[in-house]
Parts: sequence; structure tokens; C-alpha cells
Amino acid sequence: MSRYRYWLLRYVPNAVRGEFVNVGVIVGANEDWSIRLASNHRHMNRLGGDAERIQPWLDRFESLIEQGSPSTLEALDEFPGLHGTRFDDLAARLNNTIQIHPGGPVATSDSARAADLLFNVFVDDPEPEHRKQKRTIVREQMTRRLEQWAQRHPGYGVHKKPRIVSASYEQDFDQLVTNVQINSPSAVTYAWSFDYANPKSLRDKVLAWSWTVRKMRENGARASLNGGTSKDLPPETPVLVLYKNPVTPPQREVFSIASESFRELEVDAYDTNHVESLLSAIP
Repeated sequence: MSRYRYWLLRYVPNAVRGEFVNVGVIVGANEDWSIRLASNHRHMNRLGGDAERIQPWLDRFESLIEQGSPSTLEALDEFPGLHGTRFDDLAARLNNTIQIHPGGPVATSDSARAADLLFNVFVDDPEPEHRKQKRTIVREQMTRRLEQWAQRHPGYGVHKKPRIVSASYEQDFDQLVTNVQINSPSAVTYAWSFDYANPKSLRDKVLAWSWTVRKMRENGARASLNGGTSKDLPPETPVLVLYKNPVTPPQREVFSIASESFRELEVDAYDTNHVESLLSAIP
């Protein structure tokens, strides 16, 4: 166990009243840093205000912290290096909409584990109640993070909604990541939510999706992209999945079937708490 520090991100909708809502947790020491952020804007607004206004700042801050290099952050005046005294300075400057509140020391084996634990303790972030399907939420999360990753890795591009065709089978995937410099595909991605109201329908979707991946593994495939272009995918093209965990026993049964297919077809699957691991799997 090592000694880390943590900070709380507080949304202050009205600086006069001084009320706040915890919307995130930062944990770090040396080169190991993690951040967890709330996503339910409606719940953040329970004291008033408009939390969507702070989302671009939170996105940028999250992206910088997850680079994991304090020297990178020192290049930006508004985000000087990742260490305790600089966070204390930020806390004094950002006192109208976001406050960075020092929480203190924490003993942990790594920053990600402590961030998960402290987020559950300090941040109330219920699942948003809106019309979006849960798979859509996972897909949008993955798209946003992939695009941030591509911005930090020159030469890579992210194409949305490629149609993968192999033999007589076809399936819409969520993203195709390409290496622009060598004009080569790096990975195809797909989002699943196993917290699904109709487990039987979900099982059918998983089996159909798996069959297309199986054909790609056997024969390769072709990805049709927006704009009329296409890319050839060799059989060994990495397939990366981001998923929301099941909740009920029937959903867990479907997840077990999907997990077996993932292993058999060499699909790398990560739950929504481990997006960084998915990004690290991109060649």
C-alpha cells in the first residue's frame, strides 16, 4: 500500500449561497493519477444552476489527468502540474462554478482503485432517467473517450458507425479506429449494455453479433464508412467491447453467454469503469 492524496470536485451553482454538489474525485501521487466524474446533469442541478455548462471543462480536465504525466499539464496555465500545492492553488481560483476541495491522504495500491472507492462514498450519481437506451449511453461514452484519445495520439482517426461485412453477414459496429499514417485499421469497437429489459432479445442480439465476428475471424471483412469509403479488415483485427454490467440473474446468464463468445473470438471486453484499459488495447 502506498500513500496517495485525493481531492473532491464540487459544483457550486450559486457562489453567494455557497452550496455545492460533489461531482468528481481525483486521486494521485507521482505519475499515477485517476479521476472519476458524475454524469447525471439533472441530479447535479438539484440545487439549481446548469451543470452542462461545466461539462467541457470537466472533459478537458479528465483528459489531461488521464495522460498521467504532470509535465504535460504544466504546459497549460489553467492546469499546472499535478501535485498537491498546485491543486490547492486551483481550489482558490475556481470558486464560482467548480471548487477543488482537498480531501487528504489515502492508502491504496493504485489510484484507480481508490478513485472507484471514494467516488462511491462521496458522489451521488444515479443513472440518468431519460429516453436514451442504456447501450446508447455506453456508446456515447466510448465515442467521446476514443475521440479524446485520438486527439492525444496523432495519426489516428475514429470513424463512427462502420458497417462490417464478411461473407453474407453484416453488422453495424460503433467505431473503427484507423492509423491514418499507414492507412490501416487498428480496431473495431462495440458497446453493450447487459442491463437490458428483455434478456431473450438481448441474447439473440449477442448471438447474431458474435456470428458476424466469427466470420470476420475466418475470412476477414470489409468496413463501409460514411462518405462511401471502405477499409479491408484482416481476420486478426482487434475487436474491443465496452459494456455495462448486468443486474438481474437473467441478464447475468446472457452476460455469461456473451463472455464465452468474447473469449472464443478473441474479443477484448471491458466494463464501463475500465475505459482506460480499452484505450490501452488499441495497437
